Amino acid sequence: MPAQATITHPGPGTFRGTLEIAGVAPVRPGFTGSPAVTPPGQPGSSMTDLARWRYPVEVPAGARRTLVLPVPVASRQGQPISLEARLLDEDGRIVAWSRIPIGTGRPTDVLVGVLATRDIPYLAAVPAPRGELVTPERIDPHLAPRTAAGWANFDLVVVDGAAALRQLDGDQRDALRRWVKLGGTLLLGTGPDAGHLAAALGPDLFPWEVAGSVPVRRFDGALAWARLVAPDVPPVGTGGNAPDGGPSPGGRPAPDGGNSPGGGNAAGDGGSSTAPATIAAVLRPLPMDAAASGDGGSQGQDGVSSPAAGRLTLAPGPNGAIPVGYIAHVGLGRVYAWSTRLDAEPWLSWAGTPAALAGWLGTDLVAGVTRRADAVVMHLGSGFRAPSGPNWSGPVVMSTPLDSGGPRSLFQPLLTGLYTPNSYWPGLDALQNAARDLPGLQFPSPGMLMAGTAAYLLLIGPVTFGWLGRRKRRPWAWVVVPVLAVLVIAGSYASGALAARGTPRAAAGFLLLDEAGRQGVWSGLVAAYRPGRPASVTLRAGSQVSPMMRPDTWAGPFQRPVEDPIMVAEPSARGLEVTWPAAGAGHVIPVAVQLDLAVAGSGAEGLTARWAPEGPDRWRVRVTNGLDVPLTGVTLFLGGNRLHQFGDLAPGEQGEAVVRVAHQAALGPSFTGFGIFGTGAGGGGPAAGYPGTVGGDDGAWEARQRARLQGSMSYLLQGVSGGPFLVAEIKGSPVLVDAAGGGPDGPVVPPSRWDPHGYTLVLAPVQAPGLDQGAAAGVPPAGFVPATASNALWPAAAGMIRASAVDMPGPDVMVLRDAQVVVEWRPPEAVVPGARRLVVRLDARQPAPSPPALGAAIELYDFASGRWVPVKDPGAWTVAGAAPDWVAAGVSVQPQRLQVEGEALRRFLPPGGRLLVRFRSPGDGEMTLTLPQFVLEVSP
Repeated sequence: MPAQATITHPGPGTFRGTLEIAGVAPVRPGFTGSPAVTPPGQPGSSMTDLARWRYPVEVPAGARRTLVLPVPVASRQGQPISLEARLLDEDGRIVAWSRIPIGTGRPTDVLVGVLATRDIPYLAAVPAPRGELVTPERIDPHLAPRTAAGWANFDLVVVDGAAALRQLDGDQRDALRRWVKLGGTLLLGTGPDAGHLAAALGPDLFPWEVAGSVPVRRFDGALAWARLVAPDVPPVGTGGNAPDGGPSPGGRPAPDGGNSPGGGNAAGDGGSSTAPATIAAVLRPLPMDAAASGDGGSQGQDGVSSPAAGRLTLAPGPNGAIPVGYIAHVGLGRVYAWSTRLDAEPWLSWAGTPAALAGWLGTDLVAGVTRRADAVVMHLGSGFRAPSGPNWSGPVVMSTPLDSGGPRSLFQPLLTGLYTPNSYWPGLDALQNAARDLPGLQFPSPGMLMAGTAAYLLLIGPVTFGWLGRRKRRPWAWVVVPVLAVLVIAGSYASGALAARGTPRAAAGFLLLDEAGRQGVWSGLVAAYRPGRPASVTLRAGSQVSPMMRPDTWAGPFQRPVEDPIMVAEPSARGLEVTWPAAGAGHVIPVAVQLDLAVAGSGAEGLTARWAPEGPDRWRVRVTNGLDVPLTGVTLFLGGNRLHQFGDLAPGEQGEAVVRVAHQAALGPSFTGFGIFGTGAGGGGPAAGYPGTVGGDDGAWEARQRARLQGSMSYLLQGVSGGPFLVAEIKGSPVLVDAAGGGPDGPVVPPSRWDPHGYTLVLAPVQAPGLDQGAAAGVPPAGFVPATASNALWPAAAGMIRASAVDMPGPDVMVLRDAQVVVEWRPPEAVVPGARRLVVRLDARQPAPSPPALGAAIELYDFASGRWVPVKDPGAWTVAGAAPDWVAAGVSVQPQRLQVEGEALRRFLPPGGRLLVRFRSPGDGEMTLTLPQFVLEVSP
């Protein structure tokens, strides 16, 4: 994150020196006390420098200079280091220093970045689904992140109005856009500023046309979302009491007679939820080709058809309504647009505003660390106990199989950095081994060793003695043999020095691309080594580098602590110079590196993948390699499982296939290394078996790197349950600058000019145009055929999970005591109007202690009446006895299976809506759950 340092120099003369940001850590293993305030290297210090970032400064006498510098933070993962700012003179002496404050909090807190001109106090009171604390932090536009990884520190970014947003420069806005496209969540307060927001954000992040603005006094839609979370919340303003059972979530019925969940702000006087008038923006979705990304459509307020769909009139009056907000899918992320300003009335004074935002945002308010694929993997097979005892039900903040998502949950941990100093995940070992495997330092292959040994023995044996014998000079062997041995040793040393000329270096990581395949973030590890002296490499300008381990991870009681920092980073004319002062003999220390970049391609797009349904379980996929390098092992994944392998694609080449989809959300298999990617030439994996750890030829090194990166990712796939994405491989890395000074400058880095001393696994989303983005609300794309939507394609997510105890005996099985669980599924808005039947399957892939969901009461949320409706009683596979008649007529209950159709389907999943399912254990009893399977049969 950016940090601001101000240097004041009273004089005399001009000060020239270095501003050093030091990452400081305790030298003693297991040290848990507060960091010492004595600077490292001085008497009384119990700390040592872990890393140093240096910047040259020059301050005239009597002047003040302010610098904005990036610093590494990991406050919600337990900050492993303290940060200090030191001012060094030209002789390297510390002349001034100051501690850099870093915020702290629990890993499961929901961190909200607020970009606004005024405080929005009620954000701190928003109830998060898992009981976490919502912590809003005002963002100074001058100190706003300049990288996607910086924005990824936030679970949600709120932009209210356009004044603060317009203070961001182009790099900051580009970083915000890249973060959203890679899975971030953005909430906009629009109202009278909608037009200015559209101009500042562009069609990528504001994929709506501003159709006007109207004064609004009724807020039934906001009240409906609030009562989803807090049923007793009072109405907005003083317009009377809500009718029994709550207001219609759609406010007034839409002109076509349907109910829009969370529907409208009725634009008129009177009603059940009224307040003084405020200005609301009316938005219409842009055509898909109008957004710069090519995929920027929108859906109404997650249940509200946009006015362009014709359901809701734009004109204010007693028969008209506008949505309380809009939602757009932007790449892998979401943009929420509240139709008024967030800092306006009635929101500042209404007690239900926090609950209304919580209900509307839904599972996007779950802390990002809970939804990360690596967190799901690390918690599989573990358990949870409520801190207040076995008879008390509390929020479950740990990750569970129900938190496994799609590409979004896979991209986020890679984007936020899996390599923080005291964070560990199982695949990290494979990634570290890849970074430590430096070209030029590998031991020769066994065949080469045997051939060299045989040649040497022939030279000093038969050849030498035969030659001396023919000249009758055999006594000379006492001189000739040692001389030959010295020459062979010198030749071996010289050849090794030539093979490792320069600094042996390696980079191994992942390139996360947006849906257009042209913008992305490289995230991985870099290492270098020089025998006998510190190693250094040059990273591309804009790279963010940080250490990935603490000194006490290798400086135990039987080892001396590291006396020098792991790394020193200093900008130069060529980029960012990184040095390893602490590197010793055979000690290769990787560091974490992230770089925002654009990849040049041969066409308008880079690596892209599009697919469309061709039947209930068949999809046609087209992959285009618009990059300027061949791609190896192009593979399509659905969730954590391989779906199709395209092989290798040359620049400009397309691959096309019709794939059959099994509509079953499932976690990836337990770790199988590279085998999950397939084998054979062009198959994205080595021919057979794990490649050996010896052999210096390029082919062997490449095979090892490929296997390690694939093995690292295979661990993450165990935490992904659905959604399509593409994986490909490129030999090379964009972060290393060629030792000879080559490599392009600027933000665009063509893969053909990447440094060859690295290996990169490319991840790209797969788009379903017209379905993922919903170009016209509630209208399927042209040529749409009967299909099946499921959470294998569009993953579901867990919201609230409360229990007194949780055990996970299998990878997708949970046993909960005294529990309530809410699961949310958001199918594409374009397919819901044609839905004919919804099937909810609750069978487990693995053996379970008891039949899943048998002991649970199951309820579905009825958006027409705004209340939970019982569907199944605990202990029996029958329709709930208290279910209304329309449930008995439209819902059938069978073992591990619910089927919903007719009026029940329209009420539980209205056009553009979301499906909410609640599981409750009886009293303090137990229930077994597994990943629910939602399958929606759709006609045109």
